[in-house]
Amino acid sequence: MPPFPVQKYYLKLAANTGARSLGVDDTDYAALNSQVNGGTLTLALISDAGITQEIDDYDVSNDDVTSTVDGNTIIAEAISNDAVNLISLSAGNPSRPSADIVSLQYNDGSAAVASISGAQIGTNAYGGSGSRHSVSGNTISATSIGNRGVNGITQ
Repeated sequence: MPPFPVQKYYLKLAANTGARSLGVDDTDYAALNSQVNGGTLTLALISDAGITQEIDDYDVSNDDVTSTVDGNTIIAEAISNDAVNLISLSAGNPSRPSADIVSLQYNDGSAAVASISGAQIGTNAYGGSGSRHSVSGNTISATSIGNRGVNGITQ
């Protein structure tokens, strides 16, 4: 017997296109999640971002210079709805509880927009003898996600 009897869970959600409902029956534990984005614009905008290393090797004292521009990140991420629903069950013998996860995500006329313009990662190195300059392992990315959900039950 579960610690407390649960007959029904219900989650109702209203959207512009009509009523939506979701529910679970006859379970010991439940996670119900609802997310609605009703016409809101989710923006992530980056303009003219830069990561630059300036090296002037023309000075004789700057020969044999080593420079690295490595592991830098410029990220624009727009997410309208994001949910993580986790249930972890632990029960002694002989009880084995049951669990349900119900997740509803809905975008009603909304948009997720991520944009990067004019971004640069690099080095400006001039002159010098025996100098080494490298640019590696850098990332420029834009990601748009309308709905993202992660659900999990462990026992």
